[in-house]
Amino acid sequence: MIPVREDDHSSAAPLLLTDAFRGKPPNDEILKSLTKPLVGLEAAAWDVILKRRLGTAEGEQLDVLGRVVGEPRRGRSDALYLSVLKLVIRVRRSQGRTIDLLNVLTLTGFDFSYAESYPAGWRAEIFVLPNGPDIAYWLLKAKAVGTSGTVVYSTVSRITTWTMDSPTFAGVTGNVFASVTNRALGFGLGSCRAA
Repeated sequence: MIPVREDDHSSAAPLLLTDAFRGKPPNDEILKSLTKPLVGLEAAAWDVILKRRLGTAEGEQLDVLGRVVGEPRRGRSDALYLSVLKLVIRVRRSQGRTIDLLNVLTLTGFDFSYAESYPAGWRAEIFVLPNGPDIAYWLLKAKAVGTSGTVVYSTVSRITTWTMDSPTFAGVTGNVFASVTNRALGFGLGSCRAA
């Protein structure tokens, strides 16, 4: 059950009395005086609840949440750190299924492609990715044991970043990318597609 915020305890408290005691002068005043300090206490409690939620935390509160999930800030901005924390939480709930990998990829908020290969392998390509190493690391942590995963990411958009001028390879375009296969990082030119 989601708690409801009550800002006026003094007027609500006498309504909780049974009929035998409701409306009697000393009871109403005593309850109002006893419940008046609860307004400040409830405001402080709601402050703790709301500022420690993943969607509303910022600054130091994000650092505390990062310590809870075991992911240090490492100089990231609040927005980038929040996206990494969401990935970490989702990955830790992963069972290594395809749907889990797709959920992690969707959390990045960037365009991606995903393909499975035989036997027990997959490849994910993500473009325009400012925190590629973070996402590649956590995506590979989400995969099932015994599967082979490759994460290809680029910091440039999916649009053509280079084109071959040779008549033999006319129309071949591609992107500069970084590739992470089973936690081993490599760089190169690739992701080639014929026009």
